Amino acid sequence: MGVWLVTGVQAAGKTTVADLLARQFDRGVHVRGGQFYRWAVRGWVHPGDEREAEVRRLLDLRYRLSAMAAAEYSDAGFTVVVQDNIFGADVVTWLNQVRATPRHLVVLRPGADAVRARDAARQAATGKVAYRPGEFTIEGLDRALGRTPRFGLWLDTSAQTAEQTVAEILRRRHEALIREDLYPAGRAVLLTEDDAWRRRAAIDRQNGWLGRADGVFFKVLGSQPMTVRVDLNPG
Repeated sequence: MGVWLVTGVQAAGKTTVADLLARQFDRGVHVRGGQFYRWAVRGWVHPGDEREAEVRRLLDLRYRLSAMAAAEYSDAGFTVVVQDNIFGADVVTWLNQVRATPRHLVVLRPGADAVRARDAARQAATGKVAYRPGEFTIEGLDRALGRTPRFGLWLDTSAQTAEQTVAEILRRRHEALIREDLYPAGRAVLLTEDDAWRRRAAIDRQNGWLGRADGVFFKVLGSQPMTVRVDLNPG
């Protein structure tokens, strides 16, 4: 049981890797985050549209729906692998929306040349085009991906087959784990870097915070401690 999030730029290999990973479990589910917008037959607004507020609202809906689906499957006894283009602080938000545990994060980050080659091969095989002139670029999406806080398992899969990538993920699954299992007092809450620095000023014993050098802090709220994972040194 539990949930895995596999993210990366378009044509990074998410679909193939996520499907292969889900098939390694006795009860595995592969959720494609993009399906939640494809089921809208009219009216969906995509990133790049000038209606930015509506783009943001629908993107949040798409992410929220995949998190809800993952939790339901996990509650039913399945291990769920969700793939989507989720970058930056949205990764933190998505993981915090998933009520199921354990949670894992895998970031696929092949080099730009490898992404171009995979995109070309996919176009030849299926006709699907990930990057169109005047829209997103590989480099632009990679910069957005690079703003994701550095937790979970990050892999440069440029020289790997999908099978090799899945084997490495399973071999290093402890690195992909969101480490709330180490802090049984409460559920781990992930913070963005900006949130972490804002909270850092309040972390002291007088306010009930007990700090640790590894960036983990315990906040005692009545009789229920809350565990907060703060990534103060991403990169």
